[in-house]
Amino acid sequence: MIANHGAQGDRHAGRDSTKAVLVTGAGSYDYLAEQGLQLPYGALGENLVVRGLEPEDLPVATTLQIGEVLLELTTPCTVCSNLSVVNLRLPKLVYGRRGVYARIVRGGEIEVGDRVEI
Repeated sequence: MIANHGAQGDRHAGRDSTKAVLVTGAGSYDYLAEQGLQLPYGALGENLVVRGLEPEDLPVATTLQIGEVLLELTTPCTVCSNLSVVNLRLPKLVYGRRGVYARIVRGGEIEVGDRVEI
């Protein structure tokens, strides 16, 4: 993760530092599975999937420490029609559950299994 820029290799990196990373809760994928949609992580366009908290439940400006990286939540992600390419039901099902954008305050590396601290 590159501070005030984005995730290395992300085609959207550098466009808007307040939307550098999309953080989605694993609960969104669990909910979709309950609705009959088994999707792989990444299908919602997120950069990070976190388990144990739902980003949508946290207030804007909350900071998350994950590995070396410090993120600041900036704005909820809206549902776009591009998700209907994955499944026609998907935009309606993930309304309010797609995740929250974050600014990268301090860059560094994140590893699978890193603890998320508020």
